[in-house]
Amino acid sequence: MKFPNYALGLFTGFCLAGLYFIIPGIIESFQHSPEPQKMQSTFQVVDNYEGCDVVRWNNPMLAEYKYFVKCPK
Repeated sequence: MKFPNYALGLFTGFCLAGLYFIIPGIIESFQHSPEPQKMQSTFQVVDNYEGCDVVRWNNPMLAEYKYFVKCPK
């Protein structure tokens, strides 16, 4: 099947226009790469149970809290 010349011209034009708008964005993204974020875990004493501290631990990468008990010896 042979395509008409205008169809090939439209296809070529769309491809070149796409490259014209996409390539600068790709180049800019490599030049301004953000620095990796430091993960900071947070520990917070939330309660006291029989002389021990109940500590809540939160990791920003996880959507949950973990709890543990810290007792002085």
